[in-house]
Amino acid sequence: MGTTGLLTDIEPTVIDIDFRERYDDLMDFGPFAELQRAFARGLGLTESDCGRILIIDDTRDLESHIAGIEKIVKAPSVRQVICLVIGPAHDDVAQRFGPPLGPANAPPPRRRVALRRPFALRAPHVTLWVGDARGIGWEMSEAQPTTIAVGDAADDGAALDALIEALRTPRIFDQVYETVGALPEGVAAPGLRAMVGRADDEVLADAQVRAVDRLLVRRRADGGDIPPPDLVIEPLTLLLRYPRTPHADMFVVGPTGPVGRDIARCRNLIKEASDSRAVVTSRGAILRPGGVTTGRGLSHAGTIWENVRATGDGLAELRGLLGELFTRYDSRHPLDTTSTMDLERHGFDLTPPADTSGRDVLSGLQHLIRTALERRHPITEIGGWLDRMHAMLTPTGSRARVDDLDRVCSDEDIVLLRRPPALVLQLTSTPAALPVVVCCLLAGLAAGSMFLGIPIALAALAASAAGGWRLTVARQTPAHVQSSRDLLVLCLLAAIGAAVGVSLTAWPLLDPYLTTPVQLMALGVAVVGLLWWPQAVWSRAVRQWRPERLVSFADRHIENLNDLIVDVALHDWVLIAVRRKAADLTRAMSTAFEDISTELDAYAERLRGHPPSPRPDRAAGVDDEVARLLRDHSPEITKIIADDIVDVVSTVVEDCWADLERDAIDALQHWVTKEVNSTLAVYGRHLDRTGIHATPPFGTVSADRHNLVDAVWRESRRVAGLLRASVTDPGILQLCAPEHLQFIDVAPSTAALVRFAPKAAQHALARRGQEAPADPSLNLGPALLGDLVWTDWGQVAGVLRLARMRPGAVETIIEEGS
Repeated sequence: MGTTGLLTDIEPTVIDIDFRERYDDLMDFGPFAELQRAFARGLGLTESDCGRILIIDDTRDLESHIAGIEKIVKAPSVRQVICLVIGPAHDDVAQRFGPPLGPANAPPPRRRVALRRPFALRAPHVTLWVGDARGIGWEMSEAQPTTIAVGDAADDGAALDALIEALRTPRIFDQVYETVGALPEGVAAPGLRAMVGRADDEVLADAQVRAVDRLLVRRRADGGDIPPPDLVIEPLTLLLRYPRTPHADMFVVGPTGPVGRDIARCRNLIKEASDSRAVVTSRGAILRPGGVTTGRGLSHAGTIWENVRATGDGLAELRGLLGELFTRYDSRHPLDTTSTMDLERHGFDLTPPADTSGRDVLSGLQHLIRTALERRHPITEIGGWLDRMHAMLTPTGSRARVDDLDRVCSDEDIVLLRRPPALVLQLTSTPAALPVVVCCLLAGLAAGSMFLGIPIALAALAASAAGGWRLTVARQTPAHVQSSRDLLVLCLLAAIGAAVGVSLTAWPLLDPYLTTPVQLMALGVAVVGLLWWPQAVWSRAVRQWRPERLVSFADRHIENLNDLIVDVALHDWVLIAVRRKAADLTRAMSTAFEDISTELDAYAERLRGHPPSPRPDRAAGVDDEVARLLRDHSPEITKIIADDIVDVVSTVVEDCWADLERDAIDALQHWVTKEVNSTLAVYGRHLDRTGIHATPPFGTVSADRHNLVDAVWRESRRVAGLLRASVTDPGILQLCAPEHLQFIDVAPSTAALVRFAPKAAQHALARRGQEAPADPSLNLGPALLGDLVWTDWGQVAGVLRLARMRPGAVETIIEEGS
């Protein structure tokens, strides 16, 4: 997107009125200023300089149209008038349809008259006479034409269309007005050599259809009918819960109320359980002081179990309280004072967050839609976003959220929390007892004799008993007090293992193997094994118990329930008025986008299947090279037109904000459809008048448009040579018949040239000259470039020769028949 074209800029405009078709409409219109206003309004302008008037008429009807001419020139809002008169010379008409000639001895006829001009068109206004639109090739200073152009009609043709197109351009109009105004009588006979750069009607129609189809394609963004996260800003992010920042709105639930205290108590229980979990799962925990019990006398495993169970009780109680609150204070409208006070006693802070007023919501909606249009998202896609947003913003009441309580904290989950699994650790199980027996056996073997075996066996037995005791204490939970009998069994097994080891030392067959190194190695293995055995057994039991799952399960339910509390309090109690406002705004804009889409589709249907215009025959004086080059750039034209149609939508949407700002939400449905059609009609007239070369009055300056125009004019191989034409160039088509040369001054010194080209082609023409400075067909040179009239817009470049009329060829009449 480029710089926005302001509608309030005062733009000069030429009003062209063809008396041959619209004279009666002019006379019935009322004050001419009203016609000027209607013309500017039809071009999409709110203010315009409409003092330039181009009258087009037939020489045979000019006298009968004096009243219309006077209506225009006498209007205070009219400053400059050019009358383009088309048709045969007056005397030719009089001789063809007038009375028969007099006798042979009659006095000689008066001088021949080409044009009888109404007095109202006297200076400072000027007149151009086109005797025959088919034209002739004529080298000035000669009395005969060099060529005669062919054509079907003397009052129509490509050259005349190009001339009218040029005169519609304010800068060319002003230059012609000044140049002809300096000639005697203020009348000239025009000749033209032009390069036309207008895109074909069917190309423009097809491009508009393609552009509309592209804008109406339903494209789903990631996540379905949800706008991209970067388009959604506050407060819509808060109201839509998208994109959501976790815990960004925790202020709603205060810590001093019953709900806040219950949440805090559950969190503290789980924090303590999490600390104990860190202990029981740490390496060597069972061997360290404090690794078995907490400061409260409970084992760490017992603390985990008890706190998870207490959390389940707390969540069950809190869920019941919340279900009651959600049901009691259910409303789709703002809460009354009594309900607000009751909820505040339960610890809810119902103060609306900052920056959540209706104006803030409207600002967020404006950002979303404007940015989406700038990024060229399809119109239907934006409408889909607004539909989804409306559904998300429409209040449903807190009662509808009771089911969410069961979703985030179901009965099954509560049962699991209130009856958590206990740590299972059996000292008599094979994984627990076998290492003790083996270590005690090795200790007995390491003694080497009965004398040393007994004390070593007793030490091994004591180590086994100590480790077993720590495990017995560590596994205890309040509801699962496990017996110490398996510890006694373990000690008995340890004693048996030690006794077997000692007795084996007396077996002579083992003497060769029980060397001192072997005995020391056995002793070392026994010592290490008995010291590390409790940790190995404990780690295995804890892995099977998985306390981290218990703690995270409870913690997840606390946070899910808290998020639900915050969400209901914020969106169904605190922000319910803002949500209703936001829902109304999005509904209004959704409806507006639906209306816009409908009208765009109907517009495209009217253009679809546009009949191809017949390929124009090559016309004298007019070169269509640039127009043909444009046909090869249909994709670029489609993109430019798509941007223009988005600007149409943006213009209508911008008008919607004024009604929404004053809360006239229902007003949009009464005018959006009409405004879309009106703006599309303005765009249609814009394309018809200026093509794609100029930015529409509601549009934005586009680099794509500039690049396209620059490209086609730069590709032209003949425009520079055309603009170099001199006043005597026979390639300039003089718009008259051969017999009309008698009315025109043939002296080259008396004629003037107006060279003109669209400003968009200036860069291309200047660069072409730099690339080929020695080629006269490409290089205009600084002098000619400086002499050119650069038009702000336009689809034609060329040379206009203005030849003055011979003395007496123009008569001025005061009234019809005078």
